[in-house]
Amino acid sequence: KTKVQLSPLNINGFLNDVIRISAPVINEEALYYLHRPNGDVIKLDIKSPKLRDMKLERDVNPILVRYVNNVKATITQNDNYDVFAVYSNLPPNFVFDRKASEMEPNEFMIGPLCSEDHGNWVLKYVPIIPAKPVLNIGDTLNLSIAFPIPSLQTCELVVPRSTFDRFYDRNKIEFSTCGFSVPNLTRYDAGTWTIIAVGNIVYEGEARLEINKENI
Repeated sequence: KTKVQLSPLNINGFLNDVIRISAPVINEEALYYLHRPNGDVIKLDIKSPKLRDMKLERDVNPILVRYVNNVKATITQNDNYDVFAVYSNLPPNFVFDRKASEMEPNEFMIGPLCSEDHGNWVLKYVPIIPAKPVLNIGDTLNLSIAFPIPSLQTCELVVPRSTFDRFYDRNKIEFSTCGFSVPNLTRYDAGTWTIIAVGNIVYEGEARLEINKENI
């Protein structure tokens, strides 16, 4: 018996999303195990797909063949995962049931995602307020995440590259939303400001600061 660790996938998702993943095909005798971040191990019911079972209405991207340690071949589709939201204008069961009916024998689903599912994974595009502030030189920039962070542990403010050794302080009023205050703005402060918050998961959001050109 040989244990093969498959290549990791970097998947961006949001809370309550569902992820469909196509497992690479190794051979008919292969057993598949999914290791959760909390240490649990789940045995997956994975089988090799057959061409006669493929759904004609579904687009299939090119097949890729990769080699593990330059010896063992794995076969997978180019579109080897899909992320979809079950909470939309349509009934949740309608979306999930349709996606489930389209699954191939080598596919499985994870979700709806919650903060405990994958440990510290990044939620990109978390809203920052204000998102696109336009301020004058000498003004104070106040930034925070748009909602309180559960089990907040740490907050980090990443300044634009043009700003060197910039002074800023935590906003005590907006403490649970990772609020920051940046006083005495200069023209060098224009650019992208990023807030990274660590709670049960990692949150990341960006704001684009513009300095009023009339005051430069």
